[in-house]
Amino acid sequence: MRLLILLLAFSAGCSEGVPRDGAEPDAGAATLDASSDAGTSDDAGTSGDAGTSGDAANLADAAAPADDRDNDGYTVAQGDCDDNDRTRNPGVEEVCDGIDNNCDNSTDEGFQTAWYIDIDSDGYGDEDSAPALGCGAPVGYVSDNTDCNDQERTTNPNADEVCDGVDNNCDDRIDEDQGEASCVGCMDREATNFSEGATIACEACCAGCMDREAQNFSADAAVACEECCVYNRSGCDGRSGMQVELCLRNINLQANTVDVYMINSVPVGGWQFGLTNASMISQCCGLAEAHNFTVNHNENLLLAFSLNLTPIDPTSGVLLTIGFNPRNDDICLSGVVISDPNGRNLSVDAFCDQ
Repeated sequence: MRLLILLLAFSAGCSEGVPRDGAEPDAGAATLDASSDAGTSDDAGTSGDAGTSGDAANLADAAAPADDRDNDGYTVAQGDCDDNDRTRNPGVEEVCDGIDNNCDNSTDEGFQTAWYIDIDSDGYGDEDSAPALGCGAPVGYVSDNTDCNDQERTTNPNADEVCDGVDNNCDDRIDEDQGEASCVGCMDREATNFSEGATIACEACCAGCMDREAQNFSADAAVACEECCVYNRSGCDGRSGMQVELCLRNINLQANTVDVYMINSVPVGGWQFGLTNASMISQCCGLAEAHNFTVNHNENLLLAFSLNLTPIDPTSGVLLTIGFNPRNDDICLSGVVISDPNGRNLSVDAFCDQ
């Protein structure tokens, strides 16, 4: 019995892989085993199959950097200043929109224009104003800054020059080349209004002035122009264009008194002045006394003001009468300053009248 068991065990151990009756090993079995093994490990049809996970539709995403959120080809590390906006990156062109499009830390470079305020809305900006930079013009601004008077819309480089004593066309000349309308003066030395600065033989100006109160009034005059007219400017006549005119009248060298005459187009709140070639010794009367002004003086200076702040309203008349000691008979006003009730200086024209 023990011998039979040993023989069976030996026969079973030798039959695996050993052909019976001398036959060759079963090739089909080997092939089946091989194909089975190949189908289990790295089968090209499963995880390594190029037809599934390597799909061409995902090639762009696979090529884009992992941290390029807007997929514009630039990351923050590559200079993208807004990785949530694909229209902003170092590869785009700058446009005029108030944004740094190309991420170079500059906004609207190459598009900035200088604009100048145009106060009088004549299309020309103030030549003295500072420019405002921007893509488009702010409201009330223009690109031209050649207006020499931006408070007056009739004055600008495109305006016609007229005879008014003003540089209308901003060429730094006044009333130039106006032909018969020119008021620069007359070249004729025998004319009442001859001028060394005249450049035009202006017959209309030389003919005289249309104003019948002018010294050179002429019925033949063809130009109504202040510069063509000559007036007796030795005393106050209200024609100076100033807010106040002051002059001396009725000089009496026997009594040593003189009237100070005033024409004012605005309220007057105070004044000061002196006299040349005379020492002041007294004052009285006139508008100053009528309006209760306080008047103080020494020999060189007279000062007046209103304690009750009541001004001298627009009028004309003797302001006050001054007594003086003359040093010679060439007496005139000097150092004239006149102010309004708030203490602001007024424009003044002062004259001497013998």
